[in-house]
Amino acid sequence: MGPWGSGKSSVKNMVLETLHHPDKTSHIILQFNPWQWAGHEELARAFFHEVGLALGRADTSKKGKKRASKWKSYAAYLKAGSFLAVGVRRLVTGLFILIGLLGISSSVIDALWFKMGLLVIGLCFLILAAFSEWMGTFFEKVAAAIEARS
Repeated sequence: MGPWGSGKSSVKNMVLETLHHPDKTSHIILQFNPWQWAGHEELARAFFHEVGLALGRADTSKKGKKRASKWKSYAAYLKAGSFLAVGVRRLVTGLFILIGLLGISSSVIDALWFKMGLLVIGLCFLILAAFSEWMGTFFEKVAAAIEARS
């Protein structure tokens, strides 16, 4: 990490040159530029895809193909889990909003205590919907911070 022109790319290139040295054991080297991806989901997908391709190209043995296949499976599980988590959060938030709006607008029974109870329940569910959406965003930010530290 450093300002422009301080030699970051030069250090990276020297490390790559050392790793490519013919006297050393062979390494799988993958250069990945995270700046060309817009969001976390695209970045993660591209990273796992590139690593899977590099593993498949570098080792064409049966063991290498098995390793690349496991990597791709791991990436697919993470993608499915992310999709499921986002979908469930949206579904729960939508249900809370729907129940909240039904509670606020319900006028089926004329009893004042019943209408007030539905109004309170409706407001509670709207608050839960907002809280659910906020918590999802909060945990995404916490996960990004933990990921950045690791």
